Amino acid sequence: MATHDYVIDNSTGANVRADLNLVLQAILSNNSSSSAPSTTAAYMWWADTTNGVLKIRNSSDNAWVELLQLDGTLTLEDGSASTPALAFRDDLNTGIFSTAANHVNFATNGVERIDIGTDDIVVNNGGADLDFRIEGNSNANLFKVDAGNDRIGIGTSSPSVELDITGSIVASGTSNALGTTTIKGGSNAAARLLLQNTTSVRTNFIGLSSDDDTIVISADDANQGSNSTIEFKVDGSERMRIDSSGNIAIGTSTTTMNGNGLKIFHTNFPSLQLQNNATGTGASAGAEFILSTGGALQIVQRSSEAIIFKTANTERMRIDSSGQVGIGTSSPATQLEVKHSSDSRITITAGNTFSQAGINFADSSGVDGICTYDHNTRKLHLGAGTSTFTDGDITIDSSGRVAIGDTSSASRLHIESNASTMEPVRINDSNNTNTQTHRISIRTGEVEVGNISATRSATVYNTSSDYRLKENVVSISDGITRLKTLLPKRFNFIIDETNTLVDGFLAHEVTAVPEAISGTKDAVVTQAQVDSGLFEKEELGNPIHQSIDQSKLVPLLVAAVQELITKVETLEAA
Repeated sequence: MATHDYVIDNSTGANVRADLNLVLQAILSNNSSSSAPSTTAAYMWWADTTNGVLKIRNSSDNAWVELLQLDGTLTLEDGSASTPALAFRDDLNTGIFSTAANHVNFATNGVERIDIGTDDIVVNNGGADLDFRIEGNSNANLFKVDAGNDRIGIGTSSPSVELDITGSIVASGTSNALGTTTIKGGSNAAARLLLQNTTSVRTNFIGLSSDDDTIVISADDANQGSNSTIEFKVDGSERMRIDSSGNIAIGTSTTTMNGNGLKIFHTNFPSLQLQNNATGTGASAGAEFILSTGGALQIVQRSSEAIIFKTANTERMRIDSSGQVGIGTSSPATQLEVKHSSDSRITITAGNTFSQAGINFADSSGVDGICTYDHNTRKLHLGAGTSTFTDGDITIDSSGRVAIGDTSSASRLHIESNASTMEPVRINDSNNTNTQTHRISIRTGEVEVGNISATRSATVYNTSSDYRLKENVVSISDGITRLKTLLPKRFNFIIDETNTLVDGFLAHEVTAVPEAISGTKDAVVTQAQVDSGLFEKEELGNPIHQSIDQSKLVPLLVAAVQELITKVETLEAA
């Protein structure tokens, strides 16, 4: 190591030689020493052994400039954007400099372009109109920053929005191209695309669930806000929306509805159409739920299949392709068939206990039949030719009494007709044989006590007379005596004053054959009878008329005739 003042002293030969050797040593070792040479000159070298740095004197000979470390490490001055520490010979304001410790900066044309620090890398820190572009193997604009318009483009040289992603994946051998963008999460995090504006602090995002099996579109966070909405638009118009309550509206921005769920709106026939491979995919295929312009709901099965209703995954009702309805059966045989494994019934309930529940029957001209149950009177009415009940129909009360042509009956069966040409009852048999058959059987305790039968030419009125039904049987011995007590009369009924030639008896006067008379003389309707329903149509105090079965007089007449015959035969024999 040596330094020298680079002045050869005037001395003897040996001294001059020694001084020259020192100069050469200083030159050879670049003035290496622990302190700066005492004599300096512009562009002079100095190997600073204390700091381990090779230095050169500046052109003004007033300072040292570091060149490199003595171990070979190249060091530079910090420099600046306009005078980089490492520049190019023909472009001295383009190069590398350092703005601070742990920072490397790059400048072009005297302007900082990149700042690499320990925490981040900043491009265009000064906010200049400087575009940034990264090229791929086959895409010159794999990544493009349009600084002048504050836009980023991926796969495009001229991004049209803040983030413009244009890409394609072309399948081998095809002309189909699909744009794609992949966003990946960390090893323990779901991938998300977070959407915010300048004032938003809400976590609106599109992403995956933590298990990567579910796509999540989230408007806001559950802990922030309560009126978030997800909107879907086509051609600039909203087509669907999901509100914060989970209601979905299609065709309208209003999710308000009577309940909650899905709302479909359209100015003309809003519908929900269901199709599969079997039904086809055309507009006239599958099944639809349609709301007409008038507000009527239509359920349309466009194929030849049935409409089926199920509960608990079991069919309960179906409408087949011919329009027949089956309840409890999958193959209805009529327009409406109700079937059950144990019994089949239809329950019709009125709004309150004083209302009528019923079924109306109608043709194209209107209602022409009715079946109603009156909860107030506890009566079932059957009528035809009218939309309301009239006296010409059938009534069945809660006691099982039937009235035909009237609204109530005091007997088990009451038939009333106001038409003079109408037969109250007609019994007809298509059997054309002459065999006597029963038409009406009258029974007491399931034992027949009489019947009405007929042949092709006559009607027979029968009463029980089998000897096995009788006991204490004796002959009538006082026929004439009892016959004499009968008082035959001629009269007219008050209701028919013009017919005065009626022969008969006054019921209370027939005492000889009491079993021929029904009722009690001068009897009237009592309160107890009204309360029991026996005479519910009669007013209190109205007469209860006696009646007579004149056929029961025949045995007495026969006995009297037989007694007369005996007398005649006795007289003739004398």
